[in-house]
Amino acid sequence: MSIIYGDPAPNYYNNALAQLISTYTDLVNKVQVQNEELDKEIEGYSQEHSTDYTKSFYENQSIEYLKNIYVYLFYIYFFFVLIVIFIMIFKNTIFEMNNSILVIFLIFLPFIIYLF
Repeated sequence: MSIIYGDPAPNYYNNALAQLISTYTDLVNKVQVQNEELDKEIEGYSQEHSTDYTKSFYENQSIEYLKNIYVYLFYIYFFFVLIVIFIMIFKNTIFEMNNSILVIFLIFLPFIIYLF
């Protein structure tokens, strides 16, 4: 077997250079896309661990906790008012003037409190 040395095809260097440039631009584009994704990920982590984010997270958590407590307290109060009204009905004292005012006051008390 003999190896023939000589000049390559006339467009060999141009084709090789074009392939090298396209490979390089593809590589640069992939690196830029990867860098943008990493920047977004890093920004997300930095916001997650910043003091403003954690402060607002704990404030929102406290607000939700208080809302739940208010709901439970309202149900307890509602149950208490029902018991008082049933006791007054069974004792036949609900139609007395003082007790009627008390029942009306107990029913509207939560709405009056929330105004202040």
